[in-house]
Amino acid sequence: MLLARCTAVTFVAVHGEYSTPGTLRVGDVYSIQAPVTAQEVELRKERALGPMAEKAGPLRRHAGRP
Repeated sequence: MLLARCTAVTFVAVHGEYSTPGTLRVGDVYSIQAPVTAQEVELRKERALGPMAEKAGPLRRHAGRP
């Protein structure tokens, strides 16, 4: 099985008065998305919650989402 790993880079192509965040200009990178392993998700969650990680328990999904 071949798994594709993709990285998405979003940049500002056209500046819109209400649709372009802050001080971004045409050509600026707006976001970068890349696949993350389940292990990396757990490490980031522990880092973000810090000492509260044990008390918080597993993250729950939003009630309206599968």
